[in-house]
Amino acid sequence: MHRQLVIACKAWRTQTPDVEASDSPATDDQKSLKYQALHESLLSGFLSNIARHDEKRDYLACRNKKIQIYPGSGIAKSKVKWLMSAELVETQQVFARMNARIEAGWVEPLASHLIKKSWSEPHYQRKRGQVLAYEKVTLYGLEIVAKRLVNFSSVNEVVAREVFIRSALVEGEYRGRVKAIKLNHAALQELEKIEDRTRRKDVVIDDEALYSLYDGLLPKHVVSDAALEKWYRQASENDKLRLVFSEEQLKLDNAASFDAGMFPDTLENNGIKFPLTYSFKPGAAEDGISINVPARAARQVTAARLEKLVPGLLKEKCTQLIKNLPRTLRKHFVPVPDTVNKIFEKVESSTDPLLESLAAQLKYLTGVNVPIEAWNVDLLDDHLRLNIRVLDDNGKLITQGRDLVKVVEKADEYLKDKPDADAQDS
Repeated sequence: MHRQLVIACKAWRTQTPDVEASDSPATDDQKSLKYQALHESLLSGFLSNIARHDEKRDYLACRNKKIQIYPGSGIAKSKVKWLMSAELVETQQVFARMNARIEAGWVEPLASHLIKKSWSEPHYQRKRGQVLAYEKVTLYGLEIVAKRLVNFSSVNEVVAREVFIRSALVEGEYRGRVKAIKLNHAALQELEKIEDRTRRKDVVIDDEALYSLYDGLLPKHVVSDAALEKWYRQASENDKLRLVFSEEQLKLDNAASFDAGMFPDTLENNGIKFPLTYSFKPGAAEDGISINVPARAARQVTAARLEKLVPGLLKEKCTQLIKNLPRTLRKHFVPVPDTVNKIFEKVESSTDPLLESLAAQLKYLTGVNVPIEAWNVDLLDDHLRLNIRVLDDNGKLITQGRDLVKVVEKADEYLKDKPDADAQDS
């Protein structure tokens, strides 16, 4: 090979006098500088003879071939990550002879006409404001690049646009400067709060309907935060206004009416207003209504007030309490919903504990006495019992639960090691 190169250079020199040749050995610095250039030029002719270290002495070559370095090779004991070979010799095994260390990054530019690329997991990345995907590069089946992040819009603009709209706009991942998107997200959150309070998923339009709204307004080239913001700056006032969706657009056509008074933000007990939060996550610890109580005010909360929840859920609780009665008693109150409708107004306005007022009204209506031990509160769904969240002075959760006695005990334990608030103020 050296002889052939020398002859070629001599022939070239006759046509190009500026080329100089030297018979003296290269210095270490020259070797270092010229190694990559020399081996890249050789690599261009041996692209099908590259291999990647697999395990122990084995290398994985192109076309899924397992090879080993010939024992007499100068890099046989080096365990280089990547190599190229001048020849592959097959005996009982396949040996690579005349080998040299290479870098994986040299292969792709030289083999651009031979490599194959594939992409997976297109996803929106909030930090970059783009739809990215993982790119895999192979040469004759050998993986050159395993998982490289690339801008997917340059690969498939149609799919990138769909992912961008769904993840950034519909799912609310967008954190850019277009105010209309933020207004839409805030409006959706308010409507979702109604669903949490009413425990009905029939208020907000689904993701597909929201996607259609954005899809119908945004041009085909909007595939990233930058593209969206550039279009928005140049858009007409009419288009900007259309991008802010109205409540009617974000609500289902048959959405149930909502009375905010039935699901208040606070619950008053002993002259103190405690904040309420709502969650519609069956099975979760905070499903239903949570009342946020400072630890120092935990003993101000009374069970009688908590039993009545909020007006919007009280009727459902009364209905379930009656349905959970033993059959010998329950049979006198069927159909239960009709019975509850007849007595509900008086039960709601009563200042007595819920179970007492419910029993009194049932007896007045039917003449049947319901003993206090017949009621089974433990069978109630979680959302029909307030979740009591006890908070420290910094608003951090100490404990939570639906049993007032246990929660107050935990609050007392916490306060044992805390100085009295009045003493601190003085």
